[in-house]
Amino acid sequence: GHKILLEKGFQIQALVAPTNLDDSDFDLSRWEESNFTTVNLGGGAAPAYLGNSPGIPWVRWTSSGASSPFNMQPLFSSELPYLAHMVAIQIGDEQYLGDSNIVDQMALEMAYWQTNYPNLICYNDFTYNKLGYGPDTQYYMETVQPDMLTIQTYAFLSDPEPGNSPAEELYERLARLQKTALVGHDYTGTRPIPFGVYVQNFREVTTQRV
Repeated sequence: GHKILLEKGFQIQALVAPTNLDDSDFDLSRWEESNFTTVNLGGGAAPAYLGNSPGIPWVRWTSSGASSPFNMQPLFSSELPYLAHMVAIQIGDEQYLGDSNIVDQMALEMAYWQTNYPNLICYNDFTYNKLGYGPDTQYYMETVQPDMLTIQTYAFLSDPEPGNSPAEELYERLARLQKTALVGHDYTGTRPIPFGVYVQNFREVTTQRV
């Protein structure tokens, strides 16, 4: 993960959900003006959004999720012309770490992607409260060995803990994430791994996301 980030640069990604858009809704010219580094295709494969191959830098998710069967399906043939500019693959979303059988399956899928696509950052993503310092997280780190540790946190979406502001909630969650990433896979701190976070960057009337 470190080497790839050094080569690709600091990542400021924009999450796009292709399943909710028409192709015409994503404007490459506007994208070039946005100053984001990479488009994150949360809905899966969508080469139509990447321009002419090798396209703009991109990330996508695998189809396995919190309750979906795990799979080890390679990149689609339509994606291969864009592989040179692919930065990372998110393997599933919000998996449950309290079940060692699920974590063991996550390890198999992680190993598949790391072996077959060594130039990608391979990672999972968790809600902030599913990742901590306890034995479940330690077993995940030691067994799955992700290239990067990532959480999603929307501190402005819900009420903060009594006495805390939304900003304080966000900083506390980021500090926990950083601490977990810095101890590394073996929890010794000798080989820390990179970390990232999904944050809010829009306002939605119904949920007050900011």
